[in-house]
Amino acid sequence: MESPSIRASVETLCGYIQALDNEQKCVRGINSNALLMPIETVMTLLHTSLREIFDAARQLKPFLPVDKPIAKLFATPAKIPTRGTLLRLLKELPHQVFLQNLIEQGKEDFVWLTGNGWHSLLSSQFFINQASRDFWISFFQKAKALNIVGIRAENRLVLRLQAYAKAPVVERFGCSTARTIMDARLERMRDEEISPSDEVIRQAVVADRLAVLLRVLAWVAAEMVVDIWEMIKREGK
Repeated sequence: MESPSIRASVETLCGYIQALDNEQKCVRGINSNALLMPIETVMTLLHTSLREIFDAARQLKPFLPVDKPIAKLFATPAKIPTRGTLLRLLKELPHQVFLQNLIEQGKEDFVWLTGNGWHSLLSSQFFINQASRDFWISFFQKAKALNIVGIRAENRLVLRLQAYAKAPVVERFGCSTARTIMDARLERMRDEEISPSDEVIRQAVVADRLAVLLRVLAWVAAEMVVDIWEMIKREGK
């Protein structure tokens, strides 16, 4: 049974989310996805989907919403779910952290569409250890700054690409081979010759996104191994 403090937090969070539906506020939708591919694309690469993940999660947590409200939620993602659906979805979330994130987002005049899915994932129980969660949330904040400010601050495409290629977060988390290829390409091309669909540039950017995804999955695998080892030690096997 939930404690009163947790129940109060869930109610506060639900109330805040539902109040958003009544606010008449115009925000910019930003589609940049430097370093991070959309969550739906990640699910496809892993031969699964959000629907399948919800179905599997419900086997372990029967309190989660059934198929019908989940299907409705996927069909109309901009619509605020009913209070009952919200209560079920938010039952085991770190409510205060989630609420604070929503409040901070509400102060901004934009929505980073790709970032929303990743932020929800990294703020959840996706990672077992808080240290891992904090590390990847820190990465997310740097990636957000790159997508929202870093590469959008420049008007010329060549300057945007240069800002991307030289960004510390890209050098740290991206593909090192892609750095060499992209730098060489930018160095020998003039601004008027650069196309947004340039194959070499596109391949380097995709390689960076895949490098980030592989790093995330490697951390998940490492956590699972450590968790299993700790369980083996506890059981004295």
